Amino acid sequence: MKFMVSIRHIFRSYNILNTLLKPDKGEVLIDGLNIETHKNQCKLSIGVVPQEIALYEQLSAFDNLMFWGGLYDIPKSALQVKALEALEMVGLTDRKDHNIQQAQGLSTLIILIMSAIGGSIIPLFIMPAIMKKIAVFSVNYWGIQGFYDIFWRGLPLIDILPRILVLTGIGLVMTVISVRLFKKTVISLP
Repeated sequence: MKFMVSIRHIFRSYNILNTLLKPDKGEVLIDGLNIETHKNQCKLSIGVVPQEIALYEQLSAFDNLMFWGGLYDIPKSALQVKALEALEMVGLTDRKDHNIQQAQGLSTLIILIMSAIGGSIIPLFIMPAIMKKIAVFSVNYWGIQGFYDIFWRGLPLIDILPRILVLTGIGLVMTVISVRLFKKTVISLP
């Protein structure tokens, strides 16, 4: 037996579950509540998980929170208070009106620099000797060298283990730094 679902059916089901459309027949329950008679309670019981990152770059952090919170029939005044509290909790109150693209500028710059010195943009064998020495400080270097080892050189796993360990170490160090920064800036807030 084949089971075919069209995109139209998926969106229709999604809209029924989000109480935007009424079902043609039958009864739809969420947490035991009928979505037609308990619309607001049902909407509060479910969430939205988009396929892409759930931030719209052209909106500010505050406007993103207002948009996503607005899906849950929260009164606008209460939603504004909660959005400002959330921004304060993560230390973004001073940037509440900056759009997401502006906030991503620094991360883009870091990624480009790491890519340039690590061999992602220009292969290392073309670079001068000094750049080859600097490249080892880039995450990209270790990833690309491991990629070359597997696909170009055909090395077995045991031979690329040192590169895997370096990448794992970098990941662990960055995780520790992130957790400490999180605890310092978010958890210590009143």
